[in-house]
Amino acid sequence: MKKMLICLFLLIATLSGCGLGASQQMPIELYSGKPLHIAVIGELPEVELEQVKFNTISFQELENINTISSAYDAVWVMNSQFDTADQERYVEVYTALSIPIFFIGTKKSYLPFVFEDMTYDDAPDIPGDYVAGYLQIDQEQFQFWGFELNDNEVTERNVLDAYMRIFTVISELQ
Repeated sequence: MKKMLICLFLLIATLSGCGLGASQQMPIELYSGKPLHIAVIGELPEVELEQVKFNTISFQELENINTISSAYDAVWVMNSQFDTADQERYVEVYTALSIPIFFIGTKKSYLPFVFEDMTYDDAPDIPGDYVAGYLQIDQEQFQFWGFELNDNEVTERNVLDAYMRIFTVISELQ
């Protein structure tokens, strides 16, 4: 009987230490692939990885398509820049790049950025994605990506997880 009480006590102690009811978050798998060089329009993401380097560029610099396409692996446009990014004059730039462009923090996917006569404010909300990526392959083909946040919550952890997935996509295109 004494052994059974000790076993019961140990079982209860073990279970109470497991944190029943606490959410179990999967660890974020940090990107460890090929070195990446990413151009950013807007504020730089708060990510420090040895293999990923960010450089701030302007929309004016982005218009030099050949230089940007050869110097970087991707372009990120942060949501603070969407009011400029959705201007018609940039549609041709986005579709002419030979590297993917990602719109960070979008609620409208890539649509207002690659279709003329559509502004960010006028485009319909598309639930789920936090980041939309776009790459024009040729005149008739393009590729796009959507990256959701875990539980659709904008938290530092969830955003970091999305960034790690974007880095993997970029590296697979090289």
